[in-house]
Amino acid sequence: MKILIYTQYWKKGGIERLVKYLVDNLSEIESGYQFSVLTEDVPSPGEQFDLGRGVKVFFRKFTPFNLVNQSKMREFVDWLNPDVVVTMGSTRALSRMPRALVGSDYPVIISEHNCATEMLRKFHNDIRFLNSVRYFADLNHFIFEEFSSDFDRTESVRVVSNPICSSSLRADVCSSQSPKIVHVGRFQIDQKQQDVLVRSFALIADEFPSWTLELYGGDWFGAKAKIKALVDELGLSDRVLLKGETDQVEKVLSSAQLFAFPSAFEGFGLVVGEALAVGLPVVAFAHCDGVNRLVHDRENGILVDGSVRSHVAFSRGLKLMMEDADLRSRLSSGALASVNDFSLELFLKGWSDIFEEAYRMRGRNRLRLLSNVERDYLELVASGKLFDEKFANLRRLKRLNKVKGLLKRYYLWPIMRFVYKRLFSK
Repeated sequence: MKILIYTQYWKKGGIERLVKYLVDNLSEIESGYQFSVLTEDVPSPGEQFDLGRGVKVFFRKFTPFNLVNQSKMREFVDWLNPDVVVTMGSTRALSRMPRALVGSDYPVIISEHNCATEMLRKFHNDIRFLNSVRYFADLNHFIFEEFSSDFDRTESVRVVSNPICSSSLRADVCSSQSPKIVHVGRFQIDQKQQDVLVRSFALIADEFPSWTLELYGGDWFGAKAKIKALVDELGLSDRVLLKGETDQVEKVLSSAQLFAFPSAFEGFGLVVGEALAVGLPVVAFAHCDGVNRLVHDRENGILVDGSVRSHVAFSRGLKLMMEDADLRSRLSSGALASVNDFSLELFLKGWSDIFEEAYRMRGRNRLRLLSNVERDYLELVASGKLFDEKFANLRRLKRLNKVKGLLKRYYLWPIMRFVYKRLFSK
């Protein structure tokens, strides 16, 4: 079975790691799967996972996604002629494959990789927009059942959680010899929130002079320099160490006494699972969807209540762990026990079932059987054109009302009306 996976970005992130799990374990020889990857990203070789010689990764640009690039995407897929097409992501690029493959016999799987609230935000916070994209997939994959609650075509919903792979390494969480907090995640302030972590540590650093903080991750968006400036500003350059990407995640995690993960939102949080798998307790925000389905308060970590931007609240969670070795030990045992429901075997079985089901749909798939009305709906609604226009108009209206409010506040409205009449009235 030939499977094409399309994802807009291609670095060493969560989606890419999941693809590697599939490729490494569902090989062509054993399972009959032949994988190819199509991406619009062109990272350097060191920023990609090695998928082996049998897997081709194609780099093509389809942005802006106009009619020309839509046609190019269709031509590429026709040339490759896969049996199943999977589009993975958490942005509006999920709609590209369905739009390009209208009238084709390729079954399409849409695989969403973020929490429901963040997915909705990418679609102007309009559930009609998001569901219009979902509607044209043969199967819709979600990481957790709750993430699909706003989609009413339940017969297409398939739930397969990401895996947490077991590890032979164990963290010595009670060690008092140079104890440290570790964070692993790409440097990205609006999601991973390393600034919140650094500020949290700064509040309690004097209380725990032997503790250090290490941050590992790729610098995808240039945020590392901002975090470095913040560390220097707070006078923590000898206590907070900014590292690059690492291929030794398990080793890094097992060397720590505590894992801090202050993300605002996640689809799952693979690295959180990796921390739990080595017995490393986690501090995270209670309102971070995805992570709060892995971390259970006082069982395998600490979930911090309050705003996900509150470094004061997060510092309280850190302090609770740092000052109590017995608590860390108990939560470490809970961490190891909590990963059993997310085995690699369940992940592979779930995705294998999805591939097989989609494969049987070829020739009677949704995109081949669309009516003219549905085709127009796909191009006008699922593309976002109508919603973009509506959203833009709303923003202009808000700006206009704000200007009017300022003019009235400072008694300038009569003057503006007088000027307008003199300039534009007949």
